[in-house]
Parts: sequence; C-alpha cells; structure tokens
Amino acid sequence: MGFGVDASQNYLTWGNVQPIQLTSQAKTGPTQFAIAIAKRRAPGFKELAPSGGVYTSQDLVWLLPAALVQAAGAIGNQAPKPGDLINAEGITWTILECPLNTLRSTYRCMTRDLILAFDLRGTLSVKRPTATETDNAGSRVYAYTTVYSGIPCRFQEQTADGVDERGRRLTRRSFSVWVGQRLYLQKEDQIIDENGTVYEWMSSQDADRINQMQQLTCELR
Repeated sequence: MGFGVDASQNYLTWGNVQPIQLTSQAKTGPTQFAIAIAKRRAPGFKELAPSGGVYTSQDLVWLLPAALVQAAGAIGNQAPKPGDLINAEGITWTILECPLNTLRSTYRCMTRDLILAFDLRGTLSVKRPTATETDNAGSRVYAYTTVYSGIPCRFQEQTADGVDERGRRLTRRSFSVWVGQRLYLQKEDQIIDENGTVYEWMSSQDADRINQMQQLTCELR
C-alpha cells in the first residue's frame, strides 16, 4: 500500500505552519539550514506509548517536509538526526529522534527544550588559539578566535582548593557547567562566561547522551 504515491508535496496542504532553522551538528562545526515550512504539534499516543509517557511539557513534535529539507541542502550526514537543533521564535529544540514517515515525505522530529528543562539562565562563549607567534623574549603569543558564542549554560561551583604553582599559593576553583548544545572542544580552548571571566576547560561528560545536557568541568585560577 502506498507504492507509486507521490507524497512529497503534501506539506502544501498543512495549516498553521512556520519557518524554522535546522542546525546540523558536527565536529567540524554547526551548519544551518533555513526551512520555510514546518509544523509543530504536541506529542501524541504514537510517541507516548513506546516511551512509557516520559515526554513532558518541554517536548514537542516537529514535522519537516523532506522535499524542503533536501532543497535547503541538508542531505547525507547533514540530514536531520538526533542531536541536531531546531530553532523557532527564539527557542531552541534538540532533536531526540527523527524518523521519516512511511512514504519518506516527512521527518517526524521528537524534540526537547533542554534549556527550559535544565534551567539554563547564563551564556558562555568558547575561544580557541588559532595561531602562535614568538615575542622578543621568546615566549609564545596566542591569537584566539571565537568558535562558539551565546551558548545557554549554568555554572555550579564544586570545589575551591589551594595549590602551589611557580612559587605562589593559588586558589583553584572547580566548576560544573551544563551547556545547551553539544560542544566539540579542544585542549587549549577557553570557556568565557557572560561576565568575561575566563575558565580552563578540563573535561566533558554526557556529550553523546541526546536527552541529557553536556556537562563541562572547568577550573578558575
């Protein structure tokens, strides 16, 4: 049933549609695609039954026409997938699952507003050294480029320890930082909060768990 049926233009009959921005996440950085027509709806029995009713008010189903997704260039590894983002009206939704329907005409994206679910009230940016030079004293001079900005986050201090470094007694403060999207970080990246304070990134947790926030461990000295 359904063989030979062209459903690729069915979205033209949808009501209450709106444009969205799809962000494909990858190690090389995010890529954004403008999708002119999408439709939102609350999770129904189809989603709630297999999930055991775990979806909440922070969850939403987005219907994306496959024809428009492909026309925008979101194909191959950049086609909608878990971990990608949908932005509409200033709200960012993280895709938890996004199967194509039987006729392969519509992506049915189950999404979650992680920023609301995890109460992320702050923002941070990430700067990365892109070049090194040597000054007259032979010391390295770093040039930094911003690779992420305006990332919703929540800082929580964990410990404050005294350490001896270069003959001085310093206080090292450790923070757990939850972020609203997957960040691909490198060893010498700097984490900068909305007040301009610079933190040293130490490690990450839960980076590959779609329904959880990525958690960074950062230090301030």
